[in-house]
Parts: sequence; structure tokens; C-alpha cells
Amino acid sequence: MSMIKHSRAKRSSSQGRSQASLARSSAIMASGTLVSRVLGMVRNALIVMALGATGSGAADAFNTANNLPTYLYNMMIGGILNAILVPQIVQALRRRNGEEVVNRLLTAAATLMLVVTCIATAAAPLIFAINASSLAQGQWQMLSFAFAFWFMPQVFFYGLYALWGQVLNARSSFGPYMWSPVLNNIISIASLLAYMRIYQSYQGSETPADWGVARIALVAGTATLGIVIQAVVLYLPLRRIGFRPRVIFGVRGIGLGQTSKVASWALLGVFIASLGDWATTNLGSLAVTAAREPAYAGVVVPSTTMYANALLVYMLPQSLVTTSIITALFTRMSEKAAAGDGEGVRDDLSLGLRSVAVFTMLASAGIVVLSAQALQAFVPSISTAEAVGSAPVLIALALGIVPQGVWFTTQRVMLAYADTKRLLLADLVAGVTPVVACVVAYFLAPANLWMVGAAVGSSLGLVAASAAIVPLMRRHIPSLDGRRVLSTYLRLGMAALGAAAAGEGVRLLLGPADGSLTGSRPTDAMLTVLVAALLMTVTYLVAARLLRVEELGVLFVPLSRIIAKIGRLLPGRLGEAVLHLAHVLAPTSADRA
Repeated sequence: MSMIKHSRAKRSSSQGRSQASLARSSAIMASGTLVSRVLGMVRNALIVMALGATGSGAADAFNTANNLPTYLYNMMIGGILNAILVPQIVQALRRRNGEEVVNRLLTAAATLMLVVTCIATAAAPLIFAINASSLAQGQWQMLSFAFAFWFMPQVFFYGLYALWGQVLNARSSFGPYMWSPVLNNIISIASLLAYMRIYQSYQGSETPADWGVARIALVAGTATLGIVIQAVVLYLPLRRIGFRPRVIFGVRGIGLGQTSKVASWALLGVFIASLGDWATTNLGSLAVTAAREPAYAGVVVPSTTMYANALLVYMLPQSLVTTSIITALFTRMSEKAAAGDGEGVRDDLSLGLRSVAVFTMLASAGIVVLSAQALQAFVPSISTAEAVGSAPVLIALALGIVPQGVWFTTQRVMLAYADTKRLLLADLVAGVTPVVACVVAYFLAPANLWMVGAAVGSSLGLVAASAAIVPLMRRHIPSLDGRRVLSTYLRLGMAALGAAAAGEGVRLLLGPADGSLTGSRPTDAMLTVLVAALLMTVTYLVAARLLRVEELGVLFVPLSRIIAKIGRLLPGRLGEAVLHLAHVLAPTSADRA
């Protein structure tokens, strides 16, 4: 009996350390991502000011072309990187000649990326036409193709950023990978301010003839320059951790040949999963054309640009929380999978799913309640009508935030085991569902709801893919800790409903963000978002605490340590009160601080 208690205590202590370690690593990454995202929102607002939001061919041409390198990177390289190179890097760094092996892997991957980038740049007009057929055939064709040529070299530097970042992550140096995009955003913001000073902000009457070589180079060339610097700057932290990137050709004898089939299935899977993005951008380009029809005069018709604005808000929980937590866990999963530790992988999967849900449940509820205000706050250059007309797009996307966290986490289990062949089945569900939704929206809904249909398809695809991947994981790990995970999700869901009710009350009390509160629409929106978010967060945390959601430790453990240290510096009863607060938040952590 004592041995059982000792085993349980040991496992509980191990889980506590794991959770604390996860919290520290996630906090480091989240801080950099937060700054980057805030600057990214500033950048996005400036793009709308400079190029327009709805009914602007230049804005849609810019946003579509700027997204193409990301799509191509994800389709052609990203899947291989996650499926093969991350586990290979983790294993290689254990070897005596680990640095040489990793450099051979990086050289081979960089060579592949360079070849892909050269081909993609040469075929830039064709690639753009495939992804936005309506823009590629209309009056904005030449500008669209020009943007595509300028942006396509980003593919290589996105890949280089990811490769060097994975080496840093494998060495538990998480900060630089998340902080380097800050430089990219600063460069973009500076270039957009210069653009508006020279060419003024969007007036609604620009034509393709207004766009000369200098104007295109200023807005597009600096965007690509930012991606270049984002990647190259990682060379410095690599040297700081003792790794020297070198060009070494040849991958024979390092075991990479055995994983060629894994790479092929990964490539096919990522391509299929990206079909939804392809359908969405094509539908968005059709919406730009439809917005000019007399039937939609005076009606806000969201297109690619406003979908991208909604996507920026929707992606915040993933970039700040999900990616930070799961990136820290993925390396551990890969190590345990390679060692045959199925129970360890299961524990990391359970911890990841539950920890991510603490944040995504609240984020989903908050964005659904405050959709229009969030768009006005984060993209202050759009009008109230554009925000209200695009809010349903954001609501539909927000309903997929929790499934997106589940899908991203469970994918990593399959990738840790390099089982990309079976993962293809779930990828098929994730990719085809949004395509069907886009087709249905195009034929059955008015143009102003096309992007809503695309957003609904995205969320449904994530739900379906998350369900499809469950039986696939059972082939590798003994159980999914399903009862514990579902129990946590149910309790967090109840807390989120209470928070949503509180947020809705604030929204109704403060009214629409029309400038009546502060004299400025964006300031009204930001005030509403801040007040509602604060009340929703407090309501959510109190409810979750009362419902005994232990996963709040991911948030409360580091917070309680900070509060405990402050309490020890304060005199008398004030210090005791602060220490008591730290103990209430996370008793064990406060005692150790």
C-alpha cells in the first residue's frame, strides 16, 4: 500500500514539475509572440489604411499574394519539417557528431527550399491565378502578378526561419524564435508609414494605373525584406548556444533515407489539408467582383482582406498560447516516442490538451461576444459598417478555436511517431470540409455571406479532423486519458458560459462602438473590449477555480511565484496578505518561491 502511495506521489510530483516547466517555456514564447502580434495588428491596421478593406482590388491583391508564400511553405516544406526534421534534429543532437549531422540535414532542407522558391517565383502568375482566379483575370491582374513576384522569395526565408528555430527549440532556447518576428513587423510598419506619407491613405478611387514600380517596390519589397531579417537574425542566438550553422552536403549514413516515405505522406497530407485555404482565397476574390454589382450597392461584402482581418484576431489564441505550449511539448513527445515511452507521450498529450483548453475556451467565448468591437479595436481603420458586416466571419472562426487547439495538439502525436500515412486520413477531412462549405456558400448564399460560409467550413473541418484523428492515435499510445480530458473541457465550458454572460452584459451596457463614449470609434471599441475582457477573465477564473480545474496551474503557478516574491518584500500584514493570495492561487508553487 505504501509503495502505491509512493508511486502516486512520485507521479504527481513529476506531473507538477512537468507543468511548471511547460509554464516557464510557454511564458517565454508567449511574451515574444504577444509583442509580435500587437505589432502585427498595428501593421494590419496600417495596411487597411493604405490599401483599403472592402471593395479594394489592391488590398485583396496584396493580401492574397502576401499569403501565397506561407501557403506554399506549409504545403511543400512545412509538413516535411514537422514530420521528419524535428524528430531527426532531436535525435541527432544526442550523437557525438550531432552538430555535423544537423548541418547536413539543414543543408539538404535549405537546398530543397531554394529549388522550390526559384520554381515558385518563376511560376508566380500561375500560382496566383490558381488561388485567386477572379483577380487574376480582371483589371487588377498586372498588380496581382507584380505582388506575387515580389513576395514569392519569402518561401525560402520562411523555411530558413523555421529550420534554425527548430534547432533553437531542440536546445530549449525558445525565446529568439518567437521574438524575431518583432523585427519583421517593425520594418513593415515603418514602410507603410512611409508609403502613406508619399502616396497618402486609401481614398476609394485608386486604379491599377496609379501603381508604378516605385510604389509596388515600397510596399512589397519591404514586406519581403522583413521576412529575410526575421530569418537571418536567428544566426546570432544559434552561435550563442554553441551551434555553428555550416553548409555540408550529403545525407547518406544518417538514417534520413528510411524516412523518405514519411516525407511523401506528409507532403501529400499538408497539400490536402491546405485545400480549404485555396477554396477560401478563390471565394474571396469572387467576392471582390461581386461587391461591384448593383445588387450589393451599399452592402458590405467581406472578401479576402476582411477575412484576413478576422483571421488575425482568431489566430491570437493559437499564436499566443497553443503554439507556445505545444511547441514546448512536441520536442518532449518526439523524445519519448523514439524511446518507446507510450505512457509518457500520453501524459504529454493530456497535459497539452488540458492546458491549451484553459486559454482557448475563454478566448472563444470572448471573441464570439465581442466580435465587432474586436475588429474595430484591432483594425481601427475600418468603418463601423465594415466591422458589423464582417463580425459573423469572426464569430464562425471563433467557434473553431477550441477544436483548432485539439487538432494542433493531436497532430503532434502522429508526427512524433512519424505516422504521416495514417494522419493523411484526418488531413483529408480537414481539407475537404472547408471546400464543400465554400461551394455550398457560393451557390446558396448571397455574396456578403460567402466568407461566413468559408469560416463555418474552417471550424467544421477542425471539429471533424479532431474526431477522425482519435482512433489513429490509439495505435501508438495505450490510452488518451479521455475521461480526464473531457471532464476538464466540460468544466471549462461551464466557466466559459458564465464569462460569456458577463461579457454580453458589459457589451449591452456600453452599447455600440460609435464614438458616443469617448468621441472615437476605435477608442470606444477598445474600452468595451478591455472592460468586458477583464470582467470575463475574472468570472472565468473564479468559476473554473470553484469547479476545481487543476489545469489553471499553467497560468497560476508562474503568477503565484511572482506574487509570493513580492509578498516577501512587503512589510507586516500587507506582505502576509500578498503571500496568502499567492498561496490561494497555487499553494505548492507559492511555498517553493
